[in-house]
Amino acid sequence: MDQERRMQVDTVTAVTPIEFNEYDADSFHVKHFVSEDDLVVQVFPKKKIDVIGGRVAKAVMDTIGESGMGRVSIELHDEPSISKHSAIFVKCRGLGADFYKEYVTAQLLQNLQECLTAKQV
Repeated sequence: MDQERRMQVDTVTAVTPIEFNEYDADSFHVKHFVSEDDLVVQVFPKKKIDVIGGRVAKAVMDTIGESGMGRVSIELHDEPSISKHSAIFVKCRGLGADFYKEYVTAQLLQNLQECLTAKQV
């Protein structure tokens, strides 16, 4: 393989590591990062939390509003290799820009704290 072709292959296959920001609460741990224009949030509970998907969805909706939920995908991951308890991955399309990142992330973390620690009835 000639030098030029090898440089093209190296450029195409280069991978840059993801830089996570982390937030640690009593009952859960959050990692979040921006991928292009998307805000990605990973929620890892430290103990079993009933209806965790619904609670995370409520926190997201309280943050960006019901009309913004069309830009959000929420996935439940219950693979033990990922987390001891079911983890939630949230992708907010278009909310990774600096303007949104500061407000949305701070507000989302506060709403997650409220929703995930709320007493169950």
